Amino acid sequence: MADRITQLQTTLDQLATQFYACIRYIATHHSAAPTSGTEEILPPAGADDLHFSPVPLTSDAPADFLAAQRELARDLVLKVAQINILVDSLPGLGKNESVQVDRLRELDVLFKAQELERAKVVKDREEVLASLDAIITKARRI
Repeated sequence: MADRITQLQTTLDQLATQFYACIRYIATHHSAAPTSGTEEILPPAGADDLHFSPVPLTSDAPADFLAAQRELARDLVLKVAQINILVDSLPGLGKNESVQVDRLRELDVLFKAQELERAKVVKDREEVLASLDAIITKARRI
């Protein structure tokens, strides 16, 4: 499982993608009402005509369009709730600097104790390997 910061970044990327998808859906499925006498979609200023392909508008029924908007909004709200949960789970949030420094000191002491234990286990392992090597060497001679 990824760390919280990576999860947060991934969730923010997903939210941006959802925003884009929502805007694109609304832009391509709304009921078209021309603002002038023409319904022609012109390319943006400075766009190369060879690379511009207008998106065809497909109007949904008003009830379907409203239902889709509500579903998209609900998805956005859920994604923002996920982000809030991830942000709330980040360490140090709501704690002042002295509390965080104290916690780091506690973790440092714990780390040093674990490191001493690891060194002891490594030393014991080396002794056992040496004993095993001596036993194997004796067994070869017999």
